[in-house]
Amino acid sequence: MEDRAWLTLLQLHDSAFPIGAFAHSNGLERSAELGMTPESLEAWLRVQLRLGFGRLDLAALALSHAAVDERDLADLADTLDAWKSVPSLRATSLALGRRTLALARRVWPAEVARLRLEPERCHHALVTGQLARALDLPLRPSALAFAQGSVAAALAAATRCLPLGPERAQALLAGLQGDVSDAVERVLADPRGSLWSATPAADLRAAEQPRMTSRMFES
Repeated sequence: MEDRAWLTLLQLHDSAFPIGAFAHSNGLERSAELGMTPESLEAWLRVQLRLGFGRLDLAALALSHAAVDERDLADLADTLDAWKSVPSLRATSLALGRRTLALARRVWPAEVARLRLEPERCHHALVTGQLARALDLPLRPSALAFAQGSVAAALAAATRCLPLGPERAQALLAGLQGDVSDAVERVLADPRGSLWSATPAADLRAAEQPRMTSRMFES
């Protein structure tokens, strides 16, 4: 990758890229209420990388990066709608995707003008894959950045609802980078075969979170 591509990749996946991810915990807040600890959070993230967003969303990103036909993108959106059966998780994916696309249109107008994504079907992984393609960002670095960003976002949420300081969160992130790399390796070996997820306990907590009496996060 050339310097400009690296810098663009870093910008797109920087936590300062304002798409509102800080407002979502994807069920972690409910898990914290039920007694999640920093140790069980680490285990939760490893499971997510093997069976959750480290499968479904990474596979969607990879397939979106390769997609050149609008029908292929529509099929991917249908698949994500079906697999993200928890309404709050589906809504979060769509909200982050729409915000990413809207901001990208302001930051990289010429490149993003070529995209043919429907705003109502803009899952975050689909937008990220298409953006990477439009901005000439290779797939593997894009997938690594997306996966690590997903873990980092979860850790950032955890520092607000668990007894977890920023320093320990960074240590956990470093310790999970091997799992991030393994997840990307698995998915890129067979993106279509990786287009699934199996995290019923995490999904149940995400479904319960909107019914909490008091909460900090939208989801």
